[in-house]
Amino acid sequence: MSEHAPAAPNDCPIQDAFPFRTQFTFEYLLDYWRAVDPASPFRHIFDARIKPLIDGNHPLLDPDKAQDALKQFPEAIADLMSIAFSPAQSATTIAAARPISDYLPFYVTDSYRAYFGDAMDKVPLEELEGVAYRVLLFIYSCILKEYYDFEVFYDSSMIVSFREPGDGLLKYFSTAIDDRFARVIMVSPPPELGPEEKKLLSENLNDTTLLMKLIPPSHFEIRGFSIVNKTDVTAQEIVSEIKRALLDKDSILKRENYQRLQDLIRSLLRKPRVILSLAAVHHDRVLELSEAPVHCATPDCIYRDSSHHELSFFAGSIFEKAAGQRAPFFVNDLEDYCAGEAHGDADAKLLAKGAKSVLVQSLYLEDRFLGQCVLSAPEPYAFDPLNLMKMNDVFPLFALVIAHALEDFDNEVQTIIQGNFTSIHPAIEWRFRRAAMNLIDHHADEGGGQIEPILFDGVYPLYCTSDIRGSSTQRNAAIQEDLRSHLALVRAIIDSASAHRALPILDEFRFRIDAFLGELAGGLVSGDEIEIMQFLKREIEPSFDDLRGFGADTAAGVDDYYSRLDAESGTLYHRRRDFDESVDLINKSISAHLDRVQPEAQAMFPHYYDKNTTDGVDQNMYIGASLCEDGRFDRMYLRNLRLWQLMTLVAVARLTHELQPRLKVRLETTHLVVVQDMPLTLVFKTDEKKLAVEGAYNIRYEIMKKRIDKAVVKDTGERLTQIGRIAIVYSQASEAAEYRRYIEFLTERGYLEGEVEEFVLDDLQGIKGLRALRVGINLAATEQADNLVEMFRSA
Repeated sequence: MSEHAPAAPNDCPIQDAFPFRTQFTFEYLLDYWRAVDPASPFRHIFDARIKPLIDGNHPLLDPDKAQDALKQFPEAIADLMSIAFSPAQSATTIAAARPISDYLPFYVTDSYRAYFGDAMDKVPLEELEGVAYRVLLFIYSCILKEYYDFEVFYDSSMIVSFREPGDGLLKYFSTAIDDRFARVIMVSPPPELGPEEKKLLSENLNDTTLLMKLIPPSHFEIRGFSIVNKTDVTAQEIVSEIKRALLDKDSILKRENYQRLQDLIRSLLRKPRVILSLAAVHHDRVLELSEAPVHCATPDCIYRDSSHHELSFFAGSIFEKAAGQRAPFFVNDLEDYCAGEAHGDADAKLLAKGAKSVLVQSLYLEDRFLGQCVLSAPEPYAFDPLNLMKMNDVFPLFALVIAHALEDFDNEVQTIIQGNFTSIHPAIEWRFRRAAMNLIDHHADEGGGQIEPILFDGVYPLYCTSDIRGSSTQRNAAIQEDLRSHLALVRAIIDSASAHRALPILDEFRFRIDAFLGELAGGLVSGDEIEIMQFLKREIEPSFDDLRGFGADTAAGVDDYYSRLDAESGTLYHRRRDFDESVDLINKSISAHLDRVQPEAQAMFPHYYDKNTTDGVDQNMYIGASLCEDGRFDRMYLRNLRLWQLMTLVAVARLTHELQPRLKVRLETTHLVVVQDMPLTLVFKTDEKKLAVEGAYNIRYEIMKKRIDKAVVKDTGERLTQIGRIAIVYSQASEAAEYRRYIEFLTERGYLEGEVEEFVLDDLQGIKGLRALRVGINLAATEQADNLVEMFRSA
């Protein structure tokens, strides 16, 4: 039988500080032997080994000589310890027997020796100190239960770790004390404890200083020996360590935390040269994290602290193949794989770094693909599915921490966007997001910087308007009528007051009121409303409190006057309310319809869109390659959007036509399209917080949009826009030809009707050479047109 006594250390913290008297003895081990059933086959084996020791009065069995004899009789110790550990147990149980006051074991199992050998330098100081502390607590828990009737349960187990020599991989063990062969013996009566002392102890059972003060160790002796059992819990503990680490997003952002994660994974898989890489997918880019962050010494952002690749970099690679499955994707020999199959640039890069074995695990949060966790090793066949089952609980946590890091980054990007831009149309948000990301990069590299210019070259404009015809005239008429009614109410009060008391000032009031009424009869002139309201508010209404006292009918007239005024504006607001509500109904109906159908247009092809509401609704759309994140564009989509714009105007015209019975003031709409086939440039104006057209020629287009609603036909002076018709303004013959095709198609489908008119327009200020087409809108019920209106009604 092999020798099981390891070499002694130079010093032992337990031995130096152990406060109890101890006596080493095998007495309780022999009691265990004696309790074995004589009929048991094990008893026969034990007897053959133990009886000769007893009959020969072996020194190991003499309590006064036993501890000194431990180093002299390793084979006899092995025979004695076979009572506690059979040969089979010795091969599988990690255990060591030691004196109570000494960490140095006098016997170790074969399994213990396989893990730790004979050297004590594998045992960390913190474990020695931890065991010493737990031994004391264990002894005092026994004393408190046996001699002071305390209900104490103490678990002496602890988790300890050490690194294996050579490869440096971590090992974790659960260590527990087996006290079957030890006893606490009272050598003198211990002090009694009063209620206050018991209360103090019960609240501080882990305070060894207090325990030794109230119950001095000198009253007890510890006899026998203890066994320390160890259980390898490396896999469980490392998985728990990884889980704890990944609860913090900085675990993948800070260098030391990332390296700690890699170290834990190496120890978990027992592969000392495994490299951990993480890839997070963010829109059109892949952010790659490795153990050496790219930019910052103190990283805090997944974008700043990663290398960036376009998605195309991974085309045809193992990473692209792995992205299509949730199970791990293995390449056992990357060199052979790349030699035998088509591979991508990402594979070649990995091979150039010396990787031979590769595992790619795609990371999902529910159904959202977030990126990949990549493990690589410089030797082939480094990974196997059974070993990697240990990572099953870890991969989802990598997905979670990447999701949190991406969310934090997106929040930072949004903060920059909100600080530098206004609300951004979703179709072009990508460009502002990219500018914010570039600013973050610039901050990381140079510690500062400004947001880069945002511009879109070569975009095609599409403008149309649905205008309320004669809205200014109708508004003035409503104001005029309300002012006349308002003045009439005031005149009635003045007449009533004059009937009670003849005051010259009342005659002067009446004179001015009549003068205003006379002016209004000729029409509303700029400034009339302000002048009249100032007269009423500054001169007439302040006198009403006194006029109330002239007579009951005058007081009733004043009360009636105030009851008729609008509480918010303080004016008579009857006809204007009818007009404003009618305009508001038209505008809201058109806007709601456009909001309903715009997403469908975006789904056809992304484009910039905004609308402006005044007396009607103007629509601006821009489409082109520079507005698309992937730069993909074809003129087919421009033609499609132009056709869709015409169809939408038909729907708007039918909608406003059907609103007529609900309008308190009859209002009609006209519809106009401006065509420009010459692309222009949009630039974001940081001072105005909006997109604007750039360049002298392009600004001509903006001027034309503002003035075109006043356009008239050359020679006749007829307004171009007419109720029930769509006008299309252009400057090039090719533009007219294109729109004639659309008109022909929409006429056949029942959207438009009648002959197409063609006009030359009078020159506008700064704008010459404009021409126009005009065609009737089919406002009658047709299946195609009804579908558009029904789409709005169901919204």
